[in-house]
Order: sequence, then C-alpha cells, then structure tokens
Amino acid sequence: MATNVQPSVSATSAGDLPWWVEKTIVQGRPDRVSGEYALGKAMVSPQCARNGADIYHFMRDVKPGDVILHLTDNQAFTLISRAASSYRESPGLPGTPWPGPAYLVQVTNAQPLTPPLSREVFFSPPCGVELDRLVRSGIKNLFYEPRNRLHQGAFLTPLPPQVRAALSDAYRGLSGRSLEDDVPGSVDEDHDLTAAIADIEALEAEERYVEGTRSNILINKYERDPRLRMEAIRIHGTTCSGCGFSFDAFYGARGAGYIEVHHLKPLSSYGGAVVVDPDTDLTVVCANCHRMIHRRTQDPLTVEQLRRLIDESGGQLQPS
Repeated sequence: MATNVQPSVSATSAGDLPWWVEKTIVQGRPDRVSGEYALGKAMVSPQCARNGADIYHFMRDVKPGDVILHLTDNQAFTLISRAASSYRESPGLPGTPWPGPAYLVQVTNAQPLTPPLSREVFFSPPCGVELDRLVRSGIKNLFYEPRNRLHQGAFLTPLPPQVRAALSDAYRGLSGRSLEDDVPGSVDEDHDLTAAIADIEALEAEERYVEGTRSNILINKYERDPRLRMEAIRIHGTTCSGCGFSFDAFYGARGAGYIEVHHLKPLSSYGGAVVVDPDTDLTVVCANCHRMIHRRTQDPLTVEQLRRLIDESGGQLQPS
C-alpha cells in the first residue's frame, strides 16, 4: 500500500537562517579583489593556525543558503551574501596567502550594503552600548570583544540573533532598511527549484533507459520531491555522507550543487501518512553509495553500515 508522504520543510526566511560574519582583509590582496576567490565570490581560509589550533572550524559548519555579512579591512560591513556551498578541502589555493591545506566555501548573490555599516557607527552609542552588553553577558565566538574591540584572528564567526538585531537597528538608522531587508534571495530559490527538478528528471530518464520499467526504480518518491531535495541539500550540503565524495570538487562547475538525497528510514517502517523532516529523515549521498545502499531491496544498508563496508573493503573514505 502506498504511503502518502507529506513534506515538512523548515522555514527559510532570512531571520530563521544561520548568519555568519566574515572578517577579511581586501586591501593589498589581489586574490580578494578579483578572480574566483574574490570578496563576495568565496570565503577561503587555512585549515588550521600555524600552531595547529583549529581556529577556522566554523568554516566546516556553513551550509548552502546561510547568510554571510562581510566585514572588510576591519572598517565596515560592506557586503551581504548567501553561501552557495558547504566547505570543501583543498590541498592549496594558488594566488592566495595559503599555499597549504585550505577550506573553501563558495558565496553567491553578494549585494553591497548602501551605505556600508562602519565600525564608527556600530561601535558608537546606542549600538555600541548594546554590543558591549551582549558580549559581557557571556555570548561566545563573536567578531568583537568587550569594550568594542574587534576580535583579532576571528575570521568567520556566528552572528547570533541578539547581535544581529543591534547591527540591524544601526543599519536601519543609516539606510531606513534592516539587514534582513537586504538579504539577497537564497542561492536563487527559483533557480534551485528548477535545477532540482531537472536533476530528478535526469535520474528518472536514466533509470527508464537502464531498468526498462518504473517498477524497478528503488529510490522512493519522497527522495524525489524537489522542495524536500532543496531543503535537504541546504541542511546537509553536497558532500556524500557515505564516502565523502563531492561532485563539485571532482567535476568543477558542472558538478556544483549536485548530490542525491536518501531517506534514512525504509518505506516499510511506516504504517501510514508521515511527515518528512529533511534535517532528521534525509541525508545526502553520491550516486554510487546510493546504489549500494538500495542494491538489496529487502536489506538496504544504513549509512553507518555503508561506511564500515567501505572501510573493511579497503575503499578510500574521504572526510565527510
């Protein structure tokens, strides 16, 4: 008996999304002025400090669709953008100050803040008073320190709602708009939906050719819902949770944003209509891992079992 699956997609308004502050130097950095690593196109960092400290760990937490507020040259917030990808690891980024292992997050839809929100404004009353109160209240990992000093060495930091509200009030005083008003559309949701539908249609066309009949398609309908797919990718990124493969890293622009969506619970475990939560019920896997998970229809693998299988067989697991 078919199960009526009702998608439940979490809200994605600007206020509900994770926000980050990128504190970056552009002046004197040709790689940040133009090219693929320019401000508003990408965020790049070493994987660790010179002493080995994991000070860039927040790069690993960014998800597609997150909002990025860019603080440039320690002077002003000048841009607002959306993350276009989760992080990927690189052995090195030619033309940047980091020839060694680096993290890279693609950024899209960057929009200038007009006017820029300068540190003279956000560190002055009334915003500065509120910012100082918030950091002294115990909020950690901010882009600034008590007495309104920038946090040196803090490249990428979370922007909690309380701190964002104070900055937004200061920006409203300059522009008549809140920061939320200037958040660009998601990684272009209309484009994403079109791409999701196209990816699904391509999968189904291939399966009709390879399998010859719809009854042999093993991937369930709710793994093909385009909006669930978009939300699952926004939450989980595009790196395979099984083997760590990235279509983006391997194929470049042609593979950007592509991954397959996998439901963690078999259809047979449900007795009727269910609500699918993309955060807890779905994950992302590459095509090879997806086929191996579903290859034995009566005994599908869990992602953990798949990873053990890869490890035991001597396969090369990539960091996921």
